[in-house]
Order: sequence, then C-alpha cells, then structure tokens
Amino acid sequence: DADEVLDWAGDHVHSNFRHAYAALLGAGYFIDVLSCSWLTVDASAYAALLIVDPERDFAPDEISKLFDDVVIRGMSVVVLAEWYNVRVRRKLAFYDENSGAWLTPPTGGANVPAINSALAPFGVGFADAALSGELPIGEHRVPVQSATAIDTFPEGGYLLRAPVLTNDAAQMTSILKLLHARRYNVPLLGLLQLSRSPKDVHSSTLPIGGGAG
Repeated sequence: DADEVLDWAGDHVHSNFRHAYAALLGAGYFIDVLSCSWLTVDASAYAALLIVDPERDFAPDEISKLFDDVVIRGMSVVVLAEWYNVRVRRKLAFYDENSGAWLTPPTGGANVPAINSALAPFGVGFADAALSGELPIGEHRVPVQSATAIDTFPEGGYLLRAPVLTNDAAQMTSILKLLHARRYNVPLLGLLQLSRSPKDVHSSTLPIGGGAG
C-alpha cells in the first residue's frame, strides 16, 4: 500500500510483491523464494539473486559467499532498496496498545545498513535518505514514492539520475537546516558489469535501484 509508510504485513511475493511476481512468471522466469540462509543455496542453479527491500541482516559468511557467487560463478544480483533515514524512523514512533509502550521501527522501508554491508565488497552503497518524485526514463516518467539514493558506485558503472527529488526526511522531521528540502541530480539507478575479461562469458551484472514506485 503506497499510503502506508510501514510494512505492517511484511514483504512477500504473495502479498505486496504479487504484481511483480506475476509479471516475472508471465515473462517466463522461474522464481524461488529464499527461506533459509544463503549459505545453503547452490548459486550455479540460478541466473540471478533478487534482493528486494530486505529487513534482516546479512551474516559475514553470507556476504563472502555472495561475493564469490557473483565474481567467480557469474551469478547476477538485482538489488532494490527503499527509504532509510534515522531521523524519520524516530519520527515514526508509535504507541502499541498490546505492549502499552512506544515503539520505534527497527529499520526504514529497507534495511539499508544491511544492504550496504552486503554490497561493500563491490564498492556499492546507498545513502541515508527518504526521497520522492519522478524519474524520467526516455519518454516515460516513473513515479518514485519512497526511495533512497545511491551514495557510492565504482568507476565504469552506469548511473541514471533523477533531476530533482523531494527530500521527505526534511519535511517529516522539520530540520531544514540539516536537510535540504530538494535533492538535485540524484543517482537512483545503477548498473555494474563484472567480468574477468572482455570475452568472459560468465560475466555478472549488478542492477542497483534505490527507488520504489
């Protein structure tokens, strides 16, 4: 639900990701839903790993295996993040009638610190941001309702930038002296090609996105 900042029902292919899931199945892709540690997965059986708005942390040995699966085994990784901002999380504290206590969301729309840990070996990282607006792609304008920006990206990769996005963190926390109300030329989508040589047939791709439409 685009009107809900917090994912009360959780992210799953049979709930709020069902339309994307159906579209991928309709395009002929086979999809497995990971319900265990990445250490137990044989990456050679898959062409790509989709990491979409994750909330849990990645263990160090999972990060190491992920890097080897991409660089050595040629598996591609698609990463889609969402907003993350410490000040906004604190602003979204709510009263829980069951426990009789005020609770603060443990993460944002996605666990960006965990994603950054997993992507650090590739030189990729997301920012601490909560952005909205539009992303022009060719003749189309894609709405961005809840996003973070790409903060670090290796040379040689491709970045698609949004001309201007609204900094929702500034509006929600009312600290305009610390956070500008607008962000210009924001890197929102990235594509990184990894290969051991120009003729390497086992090259991997890392599409990186900081936006949720």
